[in-house]
Amino acid sequence: MIESMREEIRRRLEETQASPDQIAGRLKLEGLTSISHESIYRFIWKDKACGGNLCMHLRHSVKKYNKRGSKKAERGLIPGRVDIEERPLVIGGSFYFGKPYHSWERGLNEHTNGVLRQYFPKGTNFATLSQDEVKIVRFKLNNRSRKILNFETPLEVISRLVPDMSPGAFKC
Repeated sequence: MIESMREEIRRRLEETQASPDQIAGRLKLEGLTSISHESIYRFIWKDKACGGNLCMHLRHSVKKYNKRGSKKAERGLIPGRVDIEERPLVIGGSFYFGKPYHSWERGLNEHTNGVLRQYFPKGTNFATLSQDEVKIVRFKLNNRSRKILNFETPLEVISRLVPDMSPGAFKC
C-alpha cells in the first residue's frame, strides 16, 4: 500500500469514523482506487501493533464479540414476563411491534442505535447536549457513505432525488 493511500485511509478513519468496508466502497465509487476492506483492516491492526491508535476510530474499536449461547440467554430476563403475543390487544389497527429480546425483528432500528452510540455512549445525558453537538453528529451521519446506498451518502442521494432542496438543509 502506497503512502498516499495510507494517509487517505487514516484521514477518512479519523474524520468520518467510516468502517473499512465504507472506505473501500467509497474510494472505488470515487474512482480513486480499488482496495479491499481486508487490506484496510490489516493496515489498522499493523498500526495498532506499532503503537498507533487508528483502531480507536472504528465503530467497535477494539471490543471482542461475545459468543452467543446458553450463558447469554440467562442474562437480563424478566421473571414471569408475558410474551407480546399473549398480551391482550389494547389498540386497534394493524401495527407491528417487535418482541422484546428479539433485536433481529428491528434491524434498522438496532443498527441506527449502534451508530448513534458511537457518538453518544450509554449513560449520555441528552438533556446536557448542546444543539451544536447534535448538529455535528447529524452532519457526520448525513455525510457518511452507506453500503445500502452503493457507498453514496444520504445527503448525496437526497440531493439527487430532491434537486430543489436548500443547500444548507443538512449542514452543520
